[in-house]
Amino acid sequence: MLSPSPPSLPSAPDPQILLELCSARNSADVRAIQQRHEANAINATWALVPPIQRYALLFARAFQGDIFHDLDASDFGESDPL
Repeated sequence: MLSPSPPSLPSAPDPQILLELCSARNSADVRAIQQRHEANAINATWALVPPIQRYALLFARAFQGDIFHDLDASDFGESDPL
């Protein structure tokens, strides 16, 4: 009798995927990431994306918006306290 094949180990997080997810601006960017990388690799990396970025991506997807990563207080006419 053949022994069952061992379960596959989860993929290690890919630093390139992490960088791409953290810099994604909208659902189109995420779709492009999904087309370039395997689902298992993306799922393994998703947990390492900072929560604020994950929530921003979910929010952008729900409202078909964009995330502007490079904005600061001066872009809104306010002085930056730091």
